[in-house]
Amino acid sequence: MGLLRLLGLRTAGKQAAPAPVQAPPTDWKAQGNAALAESDLARAADCYRHAADVDPRDAAAWLNLGYCLLETGDPAAAGAALDRSLALAEVGASYLHDVHYLRGRALAAQGQWALARRAFELALAARADFTEARLGLANAFLELGELEAALDWAGKAQEAGLPAAMLQAQAAARLKRFDEALSVLDTVLEQHPGNAAAWHTKGTVLLEAGKSAAALEAFQRSVTLAGPWPEILVNMATALNALGRPEEALSHARQALQLDPSNGFSMYMTGLTLLETLRVDEAVDFCGKAFALAPKGPDLEWNHAIANLLAGRLQAGWPAYECRLDAPGGYYQKRPLPANVRVWRGESLQGRSILLEAEQGLGDTLMMLRYLPMVAERAAKVWVRVQPSLLELARQVAPGCQFVADEALPLPDFVCPLMSLPRAFATTLETIPGAVPYLHADPARVAAWRSELASLPGRLKIGVAWSGNPVHANDARRSMPLGALRQLAGDEDAFVTVQPNIPEPALAEWPQLHRCGDRVRDFSDTAALFDSLDLVISVDTSVVHLAGALGRPVFLLLAHYPDWRWMVGRADSPWYPSLKLYRQPAPGDWAAVVAQVRRDLSTFEPR
Repeated sequence: MGLLRLLGLRTAGKQAAPAPVQAPPTDWKAQGNAALAESDLARAADCYRHAADVDPRDAAAWLNLGYCLLETGDPAAAGAALDRSLALAEVGASYLHDVHYLRGRALAAQGQWALARRAFELALAARADFTEARLGLANAFLELGELEAALDWAGKAQEAGLPAAMLQAQAAARLKRFDEALSVLDTVLEQHPGNAAAWHTKGTVLLEAGKSAAALEAFQRSVTLAGPWPEILVNMATALNALGRPEEALSHARQALQLDPSNGFSMYMTGLTLLETLRVDEAVDFCGKAFALAPKGPDLEWNHAIANLLAGRLQAGWPAYECRLDAPGGYYQKRPLPANVRVWRGESLQGRSILLEAEQGLGDTLMMLRYLPMVAERAAKVWVRVQPSLLELARQVAPGCQFVADEALPLPDFVCPLMSLPRAFATTLETIPGAVPYLHADPARVAAWRSELASLPGRLKIGVAWSGNPVHANDARRSMPLGALRQLAGDEDAFVTVQPNIPEPALAEWPQLHRCGDRVRDFSDTAALFDSLDLVISVDTSVVHLAGALGRPVFLLLAHYPDWRWMVGRADSPWYPSLKLYRQPAPGDWAAVVAQVRRDLSTFEPR
């Protein structure tokens, strides 16, 4: 799905206006108090500002001015006024808890959560039974990712009722304690069935728990109660996308954008759903316009990258694809580097050293190994860190490179994540290093597999893989049921598993499938198995990259919205010339894909 974070309820922890502090009375302060009593915050702020002008050392005037500015949406100015009040307040003043608490709110509104946490702690030190400060502290811990502390402080603020319960639910959900979060929310909804925010929060918890249909129902209840607003429409679009209803998702995302044209989350989801519905050129255009309205955050930049890469505009896509390096919780976690170590962007490597680091999945590493000889030609020293399961294969690509483990990382002149190599080499469709094979199987292992498979009947010996790593963010779409792939079965060909460690019950739908995967110990074994087969048929997982790097024939079965490297509207791949691509005509339609593969198998000739 990319890099989007779910939108949850933010509990601000507001309180009533602080009781006016009766310092020596003045006309301006009295007028401010009167305006505040009438909820005329703008007039009250103006009066308190005049009072502070008359007596700049009046801590109470600065306090009430800060409150008014905070409530009228100017947290920066509010914080400045409250800082003045705090600096002027006498030790032990009766209103210190209000100053600290309001400072906490002002800091929180500006995203300064660590400072806000300290302000809320000071408010509680000044008044231990300050419920609103407990809520504020719980929210600060939640935003800072200190979830156990957030859960604890939300519990201490139980007398606040609904806001505390909502914070409890959010903290529990982020701890992946979904049952606990939903239990809290169900209790809330029994008491407050008409609370739209509680339904929205329940929907976000269900969505994060992978229960998209139930989440959508909760969101719809919330909209029925309170009408639509951008955040809930974006979350509804997320649920609809997960349910394979991208056109409806696009409609909701566009509605969110109409309500708030500059909302970054709405922009992200609109761009994503344009991609999901394969409106790639429209997505490229939309992302360009979005950057004029919102900061270039990693979510928007990610859509921009994927849109260009899907369209085959690689030179425009690679720079935007670097956004993954800065995204919180993203694919690649950057290590702190000494000042003299730089990320390589294609500069001269003559007389210099470089460390190439694996990132993302095994398939991505296999795909990028093709660049290793190109780097080795340019640098005086090349270190490479790859996943241990790929080490034996990777060594054969560039014998001059030195492979290192995490505990022995060197201090080079440059570092480069593997997926940044296409940018460093300014790779275009015409200059993709697509010569295959660049990996080779061990002849002895190939001979052993051929001996085993020789007794299988049929014209073709075909390896199949129908699912990938279940923790992959897009695995539900890219993987397919074994029963759907079984429609390929017949008397003409022999089919074997190339997936390791498949439980026996999972193979019940295709009992004739020859089990090879159980004896695959590593990728070198898999490579030898592929060299013993006539064809590999697989969904989009690492075995495709391995077979493609070996130059073996592959039928790649793609979801309607494919990974960026397979682009759109093509049946071939410039990355792997031996691949033939089969695309879902509609989301979830594996039957049409399998039917086309079955027709092509009848004319496929082994080489």
